[in-house]
Amino acid sequence: MKNNILKKAVAVLVAGTMAVSLAACGNADQSTGGAQGSTTQESAAQSDAAQGSATSDNTEKTKIIVATTGTGPSPFIFQGDGNLDGYDIAVIKEIFSRLPQYELEFQTTEFASIFTGIDAGYYQMGVNNISYNKERGEKYLFSDVYSVSTYGILVRDDNTDIQTLDDLPGHTTETSPTSYNASMYQSYNEAHPDAQIEVSYIEDSNNTPLSVSDGKIDFELFSKTTLQSQVAEYGLTNVKIIDVPIEDSTAFMDKLSGNFFVVSKEYPQLVEDINTAFEAALEEGRILEISKQYLGDDADNNTILNKEYIEFAKEYIANDQAATN
Repeated sequence: MKNNILKKAVAVLVAGTMAVSLAACGNADQSTGGAQGSTTQESAAQSDAAQGSATSDNTEKTKIIVATTGTGPSPFIFQGDGNLDGYDIAVIKEIFSRLPQYELEFQTTEFASIFTGIDAGYYQMGVNNISYNKERGEKYLFSDVYSVSTYGILVRDDNTDIQTLDDLPGHTTETSPTSYNASMYQSYNEAHPDAQIEVSYIEDSNNTPLSVSDGKIDFELFSKTTLQSQVAEYGLTNVKIIDVPIEDSTAFMDKLSGNFFVVSKEYPQLVEDINTAFEAALEEGRILEISKQYLGDDADNNTILNKEYIEFAKEYIANDQAATN
């Protein structure tokens, strides 16, 4: 069933309209901390989230604490003038601007702590260019997909050994142990014992383009938009990005393409409200405006997203979880 669904995804993506990303540029209060921060601060945050806050018209608001790293990958997550910014941040701000029943608060933490913090009840949701996989789907609620990016392979410009995804075995890369790439490489290597990808694990994969440039590793496989942003940010002149067709990345990764908000299973209504607000913004053309703001006008830099793919992704997750139970 999964192979048929993946084939359907390719057809939908190729035929899809070029829209994408949500990015509202409102200013929201943010605080640092997270699952590794002050216990007192976390307990207070958890209490506030449960109690909510009253507005001037005595309408009770529910505080939603959103966890994010605040450090990447750019242009989806970054610090701009000391404030959280980027595609993902703008997406969630746009959504919550349409949901007056909630009060939005950001807290920064390490990527792995986004999930442990949700588990502990410190956060209600996580926003950080998060992909779906079966294990995450068993523990958390997933919003509708809000971005679908094409992939690229970053190599040094003098590298002639890597031309496609099929050339990655036998070459070196690095990633953080809690990333989707880590599980993807592990699954790939388990399925191809005679054609292994050599993976090193590091704490911060935002600097991986530098490792490619310095010759420490052979390649990085990631969102093309992010790779382009990182190359520009670091001023790298000795690297190149190899385009990966969406059908190739889908087959190689054997996964659902796209990024989602993860929400505690204690908040099913929140997921419904997020999806409703997102769909409204999509229909009004707000997504396309924000896509151009953060990802540029070039079609290669835009996320491929439409209502048909959103429904496909929802069906994929439902079927994937049903197969587990």
